[in-house]
Formats: sequence, structure tokens, C-alpha cells
Amino acid sequence: MTPREAEILAHVAAGATNDEIATALW
Repeated sequence: MTPREAEILAHVAAGATNDEIATALW
């Protein structure tokens, strides 16, 4: 798992919405 993937999973685990996750990816 890359640090990027871990960051994404952290957002998901925190209950982030899809929009919030998408924003984090960019």
C-alpha cells in the first residue's frame, strides 16, 4: 500500500463523503 492509498483509506475511515475524498485526491 502506498502512502497515498493509506491517506485515502484514512479519509474513508473518518467517514468522509465522496466529494471530500475526491477533493483530497486532487
